[in-house]
Amino acid sequence: MRTPGLADGTTRQRQADTRLIAVLCFTVYLATAGGQPAPALYPAVSRDFGISSAIVGQLSTVGMFTGIVMTLSLAPLSDVFGRKRMILAGLFASLLGGLLSAIAPSFVALLLVRLFVGAGFAGITPSVYALIADRFNGRTRATAIGAVTSCLSLGGILTNVIMTQMAALTSWRGSVWLYVGMAASGTVALFFLLPADAPLVKLERGGVRALFGRGMFAPLEDGPTRALIGSNIMRSLHWFAMITYLSSLFSDVYGVGIAQIGFLSLLTSVGYVVGVNISSRCIPRFGPQRVNVWANALAFPLLLLETGLLAPLPIMLVFAMAYHACMGAGYATQQTLLLAVTPARRRGKTTGLNAATVQVGGVAASLLGGVVIHTLGYRWLGPALAWSGVAAAVWVMRGVAERTGRVGDIEIEDEGVAAVAVTAQPGAATGSAK
Repeated sequence: MRTPGLADGTTRQRQADTRLIAVLCFTVYLATAGGQPAPALYPAVSRDFGISSAIVGQLSTVGMFTGIVMTLSLAPLSDVFGRKRMILAGLFASLLGGLLSAIAPSFVALLLVRLFVGAGFAGITPSVYALIADRFNGRTRATAIGAVTSCLSLGGILTNVIMTQMAALTSWRGSVWLYVGMAASGTVALFFLLPADAPLVKLERGGVRALFGRGMFAPLEDGPTRALIGSNIMRSLHWFAMITYLSSLFSDVYGVGIAQIGFLSLLTSVGYVVGVNISSRCIPRFGPQRVNVWANALAFPLLLLETGLLAPLPIMLVFAMAYHACMGAGYATQQTLLLAVTPARRRGKTTGLNAATVQVGGVAASLLGGVVIHTLGYRWLGPALAWSGVAAAVWVMRGVAERTGRVGDIEIEDEGVAAVAVTAQPGAATGSAK
């Protein structure tokens, strides 16, 4: 027989968890909306400034390059000043980037504004994942990771659709102004909705050097963390190349108009959300490591098919949706594994380092993608980077093992969920770190 008071308390806690997850989903949506033209608008920006799509694609390159520096600098501060403060600071930076993008007089000015957009994303996303690990355990944490990861993709989907329709009615600048209004109201709302949190690390004498010196890379001393971050770099090599130039491929190869590109991006990106949800159902049965390896390995043939064949548009969309599903499953399981091996006091630093190194792969992907398209054409975009999918799978397969039980501060009770353990390094299975 259940105690009424206990049942009521459990219900209230569940409702509170659901509200917080919804708030965090809205937060990452604002982060992914960014403060500059969405990739679906790159063809419009290309025509406005009279430059090629490959050059406009370097908006993503510059954004990720600045994001690397900003993430390494800002993410560890969430351990010192608290997650909420860093999230709000990131939202303000994105808002400022949106204002400057809307009035940018040239493409060079638009590139420079990416400094603010990169700082915004760097302050938001790692802090959100660290907050999830701080607030939730077990299945609730897995649910939160899945929901936020889905919204990371949905943010891009909705942004592509909304901004392309606004651009069709006005211009790409009009779509950026729309984001500015949304970001301003959202930042004010999140000031009241995000929970206050206390710093986990006290900055003492010599602490700055620990945060920003060699200490920034301390998480890489842990074997599984190193494997997971390395795998993420490999995955980002093909992922960022595909999402950066997919809209240009629709426009240049298939002759799709600007208004329709947003809906096609929505259709393909739905696969990402489907992949996240499939992975959450497969984890209890197969474990996150196995699901991660499968998702990364399947990207190889799908990359060959998506652009290598340049099949009729309906068939190409099927390949693209399947590829996006693999990427959604891969990212969700990677975050689950990474948070499982990271102690609370280093979550900001580790998630920031992970985000920064992923953007290293993103910078390389945008550059390589532009070179491949310019020299060989769109047909070779997927095949030229498909090898990185295999590399991502091998890295996790060799660097991370699984078992059932207690790992780090995640208690797996009777859910049957496989958690991460380390086979080669003593103490790493409990999230120990120097």
